[in-house]
Amino acid sequence: MKRILPVSLLALLILPATAFAADTDRLAPLSFLIGSWNADGVTGSTTFERALNNRMITRKSWVQVPANGATPASRHEDMMIFFPYGDNLRAAYYDSDGYVVGYEVQAKGKNHVVLISDAMQGIPRARLTYTLGDNGILAAKLETAPADKQDAFTTAMAWNSRRR
Repeated sequence: MKRILPVSLLALLILPATAFAADTDRLAPLSFLIGSWNADGVTGSTTFERALNNRMITRKSWVQVPANGATPASRHEDMMIFFPYGDNLRAAYYDSDGYVVGYEVQAKGKNHVVLISDAMQGIPRARLTYTLGDNGILAAKLETAPADKQDAFTTAMAWNSRRR
């Protein structure tokens, strides 16, 4: 009995470390995003960083939106959290306008990731793609699909970013 107790305690210390290593490895396909980025042609920035002992990646962004006709200038801010969930990678998005969306995260090879929002009846969908080119430019594309045709994605905006 005396020998079982130390072995059991050792197992309790090792098992969480093993689970942690698996989570860290599962985020590795997103490592190309880590750092601070400035989008071409706008005032703002995006920062991807590891958080909570490398168990997740956070993306924090802001952009100054210029006035447009009767719409005054404003500042848009958002946050996204990438995390392992079961056998999948997921992301949760929140912004300063109150918009919230859940994404499935698909690593499509080296330096390429696609986020597809959950299909929900009556809710438009979004698909966000990041690709890091050999030139070091991070290309991003946001596509949307209407609620009644949830797989009919069309490009809403695209932009390039460079590391700060």
